[in-house]
Amino acid sequence: MKERPILFSGPMVRAILIGAKTQTRRVIKPQPVRFNNPHWPCTHGWREVPHLGGWEITWHQDHMTATEAIGEYCPYGVRGDQLWVRETWAALHPGTDDVMREVDPQPSICSLAYKATGEHDINGSWRPSIFMPRWASRITLEVTSVRVERLQDISHEDGKAEGFDSLDGFALLWDRINAKRGYGWQVNPYVWAVEFRAVKA
Repeated sequence: MKERPILFSGPMVRAILIGAKTQTRRVIKPQPVRFNNPHWPCTHGWREVPHLGGWEITWHQDHMTATEAIGEYCPYGVRGDQLWVRETWAALHPGTDDVMREVDPQPSICSLAYKATGEHDINGSWRPSIFMPRWASRITLEVTSVRVERLQDISHEDGKAEGFDSLDGFALLWDRINAKRGYGWQVNPYVWAVEFRAVKA
């Protein structure tokens, strides 16, 4: 089992905490390229194999099954791995900054606040989620499955598992985060569809 960090916005953190979110979709980078000819001279890419009901990845001409490719290249792990959630946070206890500078900080007494659930008014001292260390994370997720799909392949049930009442709501948030990066809803990029369950929340 491996552990990896993963970032979530405030609304998605709240959805995880109440059990409404059990899936997340993240853009595959670089995007897969369809190859009709398995002998296409390329460095890397994905090739859809309809008669096999799955995918193959070509990497320096070495063919892998979809399961092998996910295990090798998915930055969110495979079934059984864990993801610890990074979210916007703040340290309230005096001296916590000193603790944070330790090589392997494991503070036993540390007062923290999390913006998603708004326990405190921090007056501008919120820290970006990207800077959250492992010890400050309050949510740990266990990956239950990972698959590759096009973004618009998401079903209504999957939309609910993403924490939304409708696919329109999911598409709007997706565009707010990804459109400016060139991976908007209409682009229909390939994504990692990761399912999980909370083991600590």
